[in-house]
Amino acid sequence: MKIKLKRSSVLEGGKAKEPTPAQMEYGELAVNYNASDPSVFIKDSNNQIVKISENNNDIGDGSLTLKSFGTGDSSTGTFTANQTGSSDITLPQISYTDLKDVPPNAAAPGNGALTIETAGEGASSTGTFTANQAGASTLTLPTIRYEDLSGRPAIGNGTITIKQPGTSDQAFTVNQSGNTEINLKNDNTNTTYTASNGVLLTGTNFTADTTVVRTTGDQNIGGNKRFTQSVDCFNAEITGFGDNAVGIAIGKFANAKRTTATQNVAVGFETLSENTTGNNNTAIGVQSLWKGTAPRNCVAVGQLALSQNNEQNCVAVGKSAAQLSNAASTTAIGSSTLNALTTGTNNTSIGFSSALALTSGSNNVSIGVGSMQTASISERNVAVGPQSLSSLTEGSQNVAIGDRAGITLTTGNNNICIGKEGNGLVAVFEGTTESNYINMGNRDITDAYVRVAWTVVSDERDKTNFKTVPHGLDFVNKLKPISYQFKLNRTSDKSTGSIRYGFKAQDILELEGDNPVVIDNKDENLLKYKGEHLVPILVNAIQELSQELDELKKSLPVK
Repeated sequence: MKIKLKRSSVLEGGKAKEPTPAQMEYGELAVNYNASDPSVFIKDSNNQIVKISENNNDIGDGSLTLKSFGTGDSSTGTFTANQTGSSDITLPQISYTDLKDVPPNAAAPGNGALTIETAGEGASSTGTFTANQAGASTLTLPTIRYEDLSGRPAIGNGTITIKQPGTSDQAFTVNQSGNTEINLKNDNTNTTYTASNGVLLTGTNFTADTTVVRTTGDQNIGGNKRFTQSVDCFNAEITGFGDNAVGIAIGKFANAKRTTATQNVAVGFETLSENTTGNNNTAIGVQSLWKGTAPRNCVAVGQLALSQNNEQNCVAVGKSAAQLSNAASTTAIGSSTLNALTTGTNNTSIGFSSALALTSGSNNVSIGVGSMQTASISERNVAVGPQSLSSLTEGSQNVAIGDRAGITLTTGNNNICIGKEGNGLVAVFEGTTESNYINMGNRDITDAYVRVAWTVVSDERDKTNFKTVPHGLDFVNKLKPISYQFKLNRTSDKSTGSIRYGFKAQDILELEGDNPVVIDNKDENLLKYKGEHLVPILVNAIQELSQELDELKKSLPVK
């Protein structure tokens, strides 16, 4: 007979609370291990709950009613049932005159046999009785033992068989007057563990050495201990300290497959559950560092953080942070950061959904909510600020610093974007696929201050396609210098900033023609002036004037 086991410690009216038939299956054993009334229950074949053990050493006195041979007359007497000896029943005298409808020629009561059925499934124990007309009648029963009963465990000492999934049957000895010993097989290793000092049915403390037991309440344990409480939700293993200490595992299947792994801390369902040899890891949260068999020097905090990781030197904090990553030197802080990363290495992302779609890109740094959130295979980018480089997909070696900095860039490479964009602030240059540019500030900037001017590289060895500048004095003569102030925005005539000298880009563009140099017209909606390119034109104009002056001097009479 295979028995499943339920456990409870609930009292009702000072007695162990009886389970309902709906709460139990046939053959299932319910143990109430409270200190006041430890009891055992079972459901019989009539769908009734039977209490088969309680904190008593005997059954106690009871009453027995014997019906006469007639139509209802009865005489009652008391009996004492004792587990350790025979049971006596004392009846009052029953005379023929007390009986009705006695068959003709009925014999007087004499010696005979009496059969008493147990509460089980038909097993019985028989005893003899003497019926005496002139005095009391005595019934003598033999001792009733566990093995005399069928379909239910006994009240006193005996053995119950427990079947564990995947293991052979194990013995369970119940003893009313002493400790109860449990011999079970470990579900994972088929190694038999025995509670060396037993488990007290009437208490909450246990003493065990390398044992597996099940209990509730505060436990006193010492040394290297392993215990489980409600197997489906709580396991714990505390295995000492020092360089070779296994560590701490709390939660079902936490660090469950460990072989030589040391110095690990696993807290939560299936944390580090597949780890066999990986060392110096900390996993806190359901299925964090779940699948790796040999991760090293990793920290995962949050549900599914680093759940697929089998590499080293990784840190993930937040739900699903670096969930799919199996890449070394990964740092993900924030829910869903680096959530899709698989093989990209040396990435650091901080902020919710930062680098959310990155899969195989490496050596990226993204800091801020949503920063680099659409990049997939991009490499060597730095994005600092909420949603910075948030539209980038495949671009590499870009730097964006500021709220939404570089937000329009998609596939460009080697760009630098500094300054806030979005929410009405527009970048000076909104690049998308362009490469190798620097964009600083936005269109609301009115002044830029620096102690010294830019020093520009102008080495001949870096240049090619040399030609003369086509513009000179005539071009300069047509320039229209102006003073101006910036508008607050395109739709307003309100000025902002100080008075400036300069030119209208449209005027210079008209002078330059189809291939402008002084004016940058890549973005026709925002023309830009490159003043350094006007300098060579001014030099040409001065040289032309100088030549004219020389010619004029030659025409003058010599004094």
